[in-house]
Amino acid sequence: MRLCYNLIFVCLAWSVNIFAQLAAAGLRGHMSQEDAIRQLQESGYDCGDSTLQICLEDAIYKGYFLETAPTIVNAVFFAIATSVILWVKAKYKQYVFSCVFATICLVITMSYGPLYPYFNGTLGVSYPLTLSLLTSSCC
Repeated sequence: MRLCYNLIFVCLAWSVNIFAQLAAAGLRGHMSQEDAIRQLQESGYDCGDSTLQICLEDAIYKGYFLETAPTIVNAVFFAIATSVILWVKAKYKQYVFSCVFATICLVITMSYGPLYPYFNGTLGVSYPLTLSLLTSSCC
C-alpha cells in the first residue's frame, strides 16, 4: 500500500509541473513547436548539419529559449509545492518516502520546465509511469 502513496505523491508533483508549464506557456503566448523552430530559423541559430528537430532540442538544452518570466513562474510553483510537501513530511511521518519521491520529481521536472518554449505535457511523465509499473498490484 505504501507504494501506492508514492505513486499518488509523484503524480501530484507531476501535475504541479503541468500547471506551471501551462502558466509559463501562457506568458510566452502559447508558442508551438513549429513556432519555436521558426524563431530559431529567423534568428540565424546555427544548426549545422542536423535536422530541425535535433536543432530545436539542442537549442532547448543549451538554454536558448530561457526567459525570466517563465522561470519565475516555475520557481513560485516549485516553492509552493515544496512547502506543502515538507509540511506533509513533517506532520505525517508515514509519508516520508512518498515526499522524497515527490520532491525528486519536482526538482527534475521544474529544472527542465523553463527551458521549453512550448507546452510539453510529457515532460517528466516517466516518473509516474515507472512507479505505476512498480505498484501495479497495490491499489
